[in-house]
Amino acid sequence: LDVFRVNHPFEGAAGVARALPVIERVLVETLTGQTTVAELAAGHRRRRAKRAVPAIAGQVIVDNRASPLHTVIEVITRDQPGILFALSQKLHEMGLDIHVAKIATEGTRVVDVFYVSEHARKVEDKSRADEVRSVLLDVLVKMEE
Repeated sequence: LDVFRVNHPFEGAAGVARALPVIERVLVETLTGQTTVAELAAGHRRRRAKRAVPAIAGQVIVDNRASPLHTVIEVITRDQPGILFALSQKLHEMGLDIHVAKIATEGTRVVDVFYVSEHARKVEDKSRADEVRSVLLDVLVKMEE
């Protein structure tokens, strides 16, 4: 079960009300196979004009001490369309289960925190944790290109 809370930063409830039909259409198209999330994310990135924003060095921290049950992965990077999808898709492709995702946008910077496991266990093998970190850093680099 996923619960989403939607806010419109400038128009409040009126902005959300106008956005709901679009959200509903996109969900139906995705669930019926008319489009994929990857196609939606790619299209949104192409439509958005690049704007000048301060550079933010991408960081990926893999932590096994913050949670007794999960490996905690913290990603800090510049906000851009599709970043959350790209990160979560890559975690899925690597065979990691996302149990909790805490997503925060602070101006032009995002701090996304994922509580993950692999085969119902933490990612405790150092080489595997390093691989996860490296792959996610590569996602950040590719998103900037």
